[in-house]
Amino acid sequence: MKQIKIVIFLIFALLFAQSVFAQKIMSPKKQVEFGDNNQSNSDNFNMIHQLIAQGAYISAANMLESLYEVRPDDRNIINLLYLCYNELKAYSKAEMLLQR
Repeated sequence: MKQIKIVIFLIFALLFAQSVFAQKIMSPKKQVEFGDNNQSNSDNFNMIHQLIAQGAYISAANMLESLYEVRPDDRNIINLLYLCYNELKAYSKAEMLLQR
């Protein structure tokens, strides 16, 4: 009986930890600085790649959309945003992105 209680406790602890982690990843749209600072640009792309690797496509897409507004001709941004839209099954957004 004691083992069952421990297992149930661990399950609830993992579910709670997962929800807290998901809230951090799925935070509201973050304003991204995309100026002349190469270190800032590199940090932004590193964060975007990490989000994509974790499957946090909504957060990555939000950051990429902010970058796209500033640099609409940047192929790296377009390709990553297209990838996110496809993973999110936002096919109409992906299609519009390619038509521009």
